[in-house]
Amino acid sequence: MAVVMCMMVVSTTQAPVRPICDQVNETLGDCLDYLTVGVKDPSSLCCDGVKELSTRANTTAIRQKACNRAKDIAMHTSNFNNLRGSGLGLRCGALLPFPISSIADCAM
Repeated sequence: MAVVMCMMVVSTTQAPVRPICDQVNETLGDCLDYLTVGVKDPSSLCCDGVKELSTRANTTAIRQKACNRAKDIAMHTSNFNNLRGSGLGLRCGALLPFPISSIADCAM
């Protein structure tokens, strides 16, 4: 019985969660073709990251950090399309709880 319990604990233990800013960097990096050069649809890799962000951004502090990082990326990326950024969550089928835009209000 003890062996089974240990196996259950080991199998449900997750790897450490990476910092939210790193995840925003990676996700938006995967989405840049859609957000800058006008590729018709975001990639599946992009949308997978957006969906993960929508799940992870579950507190005000995390949402603010993620929003500010996304805003910084948008502000410093040539040809960033704010309209596409703001609609990225919906485009990927996720309710992203913060905007991706160079003019975002991250005080939420």
